[in-house]
Amino acid sequence: MSDNTSGSRFDPRYDPAFQPGYRPEADGRTAVRRPAAQPAMPPAPPAPGQDPVSTVPPVAPETQALDVEEAEPTARRVDPFLIALWAVSALFVVVGISLLSAMANRLDRLSTSGSNSISGSDYYLLQAYQTGAPLLIVLGLATATATLFFFVGRRIRA
Repeated sequence: MSDNTSGSRFDPRYDPAFQPGYRPEADGRTAVRRPAAQPAMPPAPPAPGQDPVSTVPPVAPETQALDVEEAEPTARRVDPFLIALWAVSALFVVVGISLLSAMANRLDRLSTSGSNSISGSDYYLLQAYQTGAPLLIVLGLATATATLFFFVGRRIRA
């Protein structure tokens, strides 16, 4: 708070009512209480010989409801980023499974070729497949799960 010459403990730049420690009695102000809103009274039932429809006041033309044909349907807006997340998660899973399949085919070809040595490129390629394929599958499943949780959270808020 800034120092002031009047000795007040409140910042003079702001109204004291909005500062911590303010008491309206000390300032000479009284708290204003608003009366609670009264609930609306239900309409009286029609008299025994009176038509109930005649007691209803007519509705102004501008406040009447639109016809069913004129009303616009309320469609949910589709988020393109969420669709992209679903596509990316499916792509990660498919690429991971295809890498596992390619790794199995390459190992099968190397074991049936009769040679006991693996070339350097095959060795590094198999290591990359062995490391990358499970990571892609897990990443795709995690992305799909996170997107599903996002949809659930969005549904709860709506």
